Amino acid sequence: MRKGIVFIIFLLLSVTMRAALQSVHVQLLRAGTLAEQLGVYKDSVVALKISGPINGTDVLVLRKMLGMDFEGHLIDCNLRILDLEDARIEEGGDVYFYPYTKTEKDVISANMFYWCYGLMYIALPSNVVKIDDSAFSSCMNLMYVKFPETLQSIGMSAFHSCTSLQELELPQAMRSIGFRAFNHCNSLKHVNLPDGITEMDIAFMSCDSLKTIEIPMTVKRIEDGAFQLSGLRSISIPPSVQTYQDNIFSSCYYLQEVHLPDNITAITGNMFYGCDSLKHIDIPQSVLTIEHHAFSGTGLEESNLPDRLTSIGNLSQ
Repeated sequence: MRKGIVFIIFLLLSVTMRAALQSVHVQLLRAGTLAEQLGVYKDSVVALKISGPINGTDVLVLRKMLGMDFEGHLIDCNLRILDLEDARIEEGGDVYFYPYTKTEKDVISANMFYWCYGLMYIALPSNVVKIDDSAFSSCMNLMYVKFPETLQSIGMSAFHSCTSLQELELPQAMRSIGFRAFNHCNSLKHVNLPDGITEMDIAFMSCDSLKTIEIPMTVKRIEDGAFQLSGLRSISIPPSVQTYQDNIFSSCYYLQEVHLPDNITAITGNMFYGCDSLKHIDIPQSVLTIEHHAFSGTGLEESNLPDRLTSIGNLSQ
C-alpha cells in the first residue's frame, strides 16, 4: 500500500472520530445477521470491519449502507471504509440486487457493490477466488482495494468507471482479467500485473492517467484495443507474446516510446493509429507485414523498414 493511500485512510478515520460517528467491528456467528448485530448504529457507521460468515442478506444491508438500494436507487449513506478480510462469503440469503443476484461461496459475485458511491476503501475476504462481472462497476469514490492472495480471476467490467481508483496490486495467483475490467478508471496511475497472466484483454481502455505498465513475460496474446485511449507514455512488449490483435495502442495520444520484441512478425491493423506523440519507432527485422492504418495519424518522423518486409497495408503511414 502506498503512502498516499495510507494518508487517505488515516484522514477518513480522523474525520470519523471528530464527527463522533462510528468505527465498528462486528463478529458474526451466523450469516444473515449483520443488521441485527449493528442495530441502531447501522446508519451512522463510517468504518466497518466484519468477521465471520456473510450472505446475500448481509450484502443487501451493506449496499444500503454504501448508498444503493435493492432497485438501484441512490440513497444517503455514511459508510466509507469496509474491511471484510476476516469475513467469509457463503451461498444463500436474500437476493441483493434486482432482479435475481445472490451470493456464491468465496466469490465477490456480480454487481455486489455496483454503484455503491459511498465506498472509498475495501479489504476483500482472505479466501476469495473470483471477482465477478460488474462487482464494483461505477463505484466512483473507490480509491483502493486490498486483494487477497487467493484471487484468481477478475470478471467483465468488474471495476469499470471506478474513476477514483489509483493503484492495483494484484496477487500472484491471478490468471485472468476480464473484458473492460478497468476501463475508464481515469485516476489509475499504477498497475502491478502478476506473472500468471497469459492474455491482455481490453481491460485498461481510457485509463488516461496510466503512464506505463509492465506486461508480464507470461502474456501470450494481446487482444483488440487492449490499451486504446490510455495515457501510456512508454511500453515494452515481451517476446512471450505470440498473437497481436488490431487497435492495441490506438489513440494513445501521449505514447512516445515503444519497444517491440525481436520475434514479432506483424504490426497489426491500427496498432498505433492516432498516436500523434510517437515520433520514432524501431521496427524489428523479424517483421514481415505492416497492416492497414498501423501508423496512420502518428507523429512518426523516421523509422527503419525491415529487410524481410513483404507487405504494407493501405495508409500504414
